[in-house]
Amino acid sequence: MNLRDLQIHGFRNSYDGEGELDEDNRSVDWSESSESDAQVEWEESLKQLEHLIGHVCAPTIGRFLGRRFAIFVWGRWNTV
Repeated sequence: MNLRDLQIHGFRNSYDGEGELDEDNRSVDWSESSESDAQVEWEESLKQLEHLIGHVCAPTIGRFLGRRFAIFVWGRWNTV
């Protein structure tokens, strides 16, 4: 069950059929399974972010800084 299904489910629970919202049923009921699904999705998102940083960002930044350091060292070596 995704967030859209929960929103639709919550809206259907709070609608009394005559164009009025029932005051007592306005909130969406969160079950244990939807919370665990949200937790699983959150953990998957964190894994994807870790992979992005570890496999894309860190090597790109390292390559950039490594080249800058190499140019700096080469320039210092040539002036000595």
